[in-house]
Amino acid sequence: MIVTTPHTGAYLQAQAMEQLEVALHGAYVQVRLAQGLPAAEQSLAGGIMAFTGVSSPLTQAVGMGVQLAEYTAAEIAGYVQQLQQFFLSRGASPAIELNHLASPLWAAALARAGFVPEEYSSVLLLELCDGIPPLPVLPPGYAIEPLPGAEPCRTPALAAILTGFGLPVTPDNLGFQYLWYTSPGSAQWMATYEGEPVAGANCFRQGAYSLLSGASTVPAHRGKGLQKALVAARLHHLQAQGVERVAVVTGPGTVSEQNMLKLGFRMVYGRTRWVLSATA
Repeated sequence: MIVTTPHTGAYLQAQAMEQLEVALHGAYVQVRLAQGLPAAEQSLAGGIMAFTGVSSPLTQAVGMGVQLAEYTAAEIAGYVQQLQQFFLSRGASPAIELNHLASPLWAAALARAGFVPEEYSSVLLLELCDGIPPLPVLPPGYAIEPLPGAEPCRTPALAAILTGFGLPVTPDNLGFQYLWYTSPGSAQWMATYEGEPVAGANCFRQGAYSLLSGASTVPAHRGKGLQKALVAARLHHLQAQGVERVAVVTGPGTVSEQNMLKLGFRMVYGRTRWVLSATA
């Protein structure tokens, strides 16, 4: 490993946002462990490997590739091997979210080990000092409010979020949402129509940075400006909490990405989710 001179600008911002992902995954691991549920984490190359259940979307490695160090091809190949062992030993498919600022040696090592790209994403950033959108006026009957703090009051809101994602409202899925949304550093809002939850969203904070995530709307209530309102509500809350920069992850070229750009976010870097091929 060779230690390099500090980078500036977008690279350091990417480093902070990747560490935000590391903190989010680590927080969820600790919540599951506190509940006596299967979970594990292990540091790797400045990032984290998180196991939060075989089918959990947060069972993956994140945060590698933006450290102030340059690893050799042999070192990276060793890290990829450790990654495989960590997940396979727990019955989970190995996966890693790799940012596009990482050395090309990472992608080469993953490909040689049998990993293939599964999904691309864009990481957008908003500097709150540049201004935030006002809270919009919603159609009659709609309102934005914080998610209730305790079960069973949260269940209708979590069910609406699952429905918005097209996921079945099962005890397992509700349990995942509840634990994720109650991880330390998280805060949530929901949109209601005549008092019934129809949309929701989450944010996770660490220091001066925050990540917006978990946003969905029940299909029958889309096109009402609810997600724009949920973004504005979270931004106003985070600004009052002293947060300086807010990140969000979207699909490249999607309507969600375009909407965030219109709100003042700018793209900082991209990511690729690599998974181990079934034929590897």
